[in-house]
Amino acid sequence: MPKKKKGGKKKKGKAEELPEETTDPLYDTMDKRTLEQVVMMLRQQLAKARLERNYVQLERDTTQTFFDITKSEVGEVELAALAKEREMELLDDNHRTEVRVYIQKVRHLEYEHTQNAKRVRQTGEEHVVDEDADHEGRDAGLRRQKRGLRAGLRERQAANEAEVTALRAASAKSLSKLREQFGTSLRALEQRSEAQVGELRGDLLLQRKVAVHEIEERKNLHIRSLMDNHAEAFAQVQDYYNDITRDNLRLIGELKEEVVDKVRPLARY
Repeated sequence: MPKKKKGGKKKKGKAEELPEETTDPLYDTMDKRTLEQVVMMLRQQLAKARLERNYVQLERDTTQTFFDITKSEVGEVELAALAKEREMELLDDNHRTEVRVYIQKVRHLEYEHTQNAKRVRQTGEEHVVDEDADHEGRDAGLRRQKRGLRAGLRERQAANEAEVTALRAASAKSLSKLREQFGTSLRALEQRSEAQVGELRGDLLLQRKVAVHEIEERKNLHIRSLMDNHAEAFAQVQDYYNDITRDNLRLIGELKEEVVDKVRPLARY
């Protein structure tokens, strides 16, 4: 098919390619009817290409929209998961802070016990028996208090660990549900996308078949037109050469008669 150069752009609408000059000498040999058919075929091909491009662009925009929606939902799920993780980290930090506070209290009690023991030893010479009994009682009370604090600390630590474990389990369960919901919505989106892509492909295939059928009809019509023109031209050439042959035969007959007329007088001598 002959190529055409690109022309200027129109002020309104999209830019269109306009032929400036013909680079293929084949156009010089075509008649007006053939050129009109070629122009019509090229315009139909251009319209078909634009239609196919619009369908492809629509399919791409639809797929991009589904992708953006899915990406947004994934971001929301990830933000929810990060929020749960931050909440767990905050609870863990609070637990560690409480543990440090209880340890500081125990250290303070131990330090106070040591100082009291020193004071008792310094004044023990005068009140050995009373101070020993008082010291033992105080020491037993402090030890009991320390054991109670340690027991409370262990209980609090166990409760905090249980609470953290429960929160982690609940967060994991919630995250699992969110993932299942996201997977279900993602599969539904994929199914809808595949269905729409299938419909678009079916429409495009049908349009392509219709366009191919129309092109074949125009091709057959053009072939029949060429065959008719060829038969007409061949008949004209055949008539022309038949006329020439008849004229030549008539001329040969006349020449033969002239030769016979000229030979007869010579035969008498």
